[in-house]
Amino acid sequence: MKSLKDFEKNRGKLARIVTMEKIENQNVILGRIGEITNGSITLLVDDRPVWIPFDKITKARLEIEL
Repeated sequence: MKSLKDFEKNRGKLARIVTMEKIENQNVILGRIGEITNGSITLLVDDRPVWIPFDKITKARLEIEL
């Protein structure tokens, strides 16, 4: 996923996001894509929101759910 529009299309899906800087002591965050607002993506990690600035994302991809 390379743009905010890609995140919008995939809301509610499971994603793995790699960031430049640590967010909550992690560089790799796995969670469900939530809201996209003001250049930030919200991932729901264990039912709690984690806000990630779009400009801090180096890599993002959807995860396969079984």
